[in-house]
Amino acid sequence: DYRFDLEKLAGELNLKEKIIFAGSVSLHDLPCFYSNCDIFVNPTIRANGYDLTILQAMASWKPVIVSDIGSIPTVIKNDENGVLVLPGNSEEIAKSVVDLISRSDFREYIGRMARDRIVEKFSLKSMTEGTIKVYRDVLEKYK
Repeated sequence: DYRFDLEKLAGELNLKEKIIFAGSVSLHDLPCFYSNCDIFVNPTIRANGYDLTILQAMASWKPVIVSDIGSIPTVIKNDENGVLVLPGNSEEIAKSVVDLISRSDFREYIGRMARDRIVEKFSLKSMTEGTIKVYRDVLEKYK
């Protein structure tokens, strides 16, 4: 709904050549988009479950800037494997983007730690082991 206004704003700010308004992207094409970005920003203002785009960006070794809301802080540790910002705080988002752009070593570190967190908690192996543990714990409790 906001695309026209955002494209107009990008033109007014002389950023039209630096921004891609891709619209809906197929699951097949998402890895290409993640690999071509330096920073992934998802400043949601509503609490919901784990947003898969955040997890996918982290799995792609990308530093993420995300809202400190809902379940997100259970995955993101601020300045360790991502950056948490207050929901709706555009100044904090902008400051975080500039900070990550200007500190390439820190940006790369956050991206590595993001990938490690996803492998540790969300890989097929770790999720399978976690599910089996829950079943074993329940079975043990009701023996």
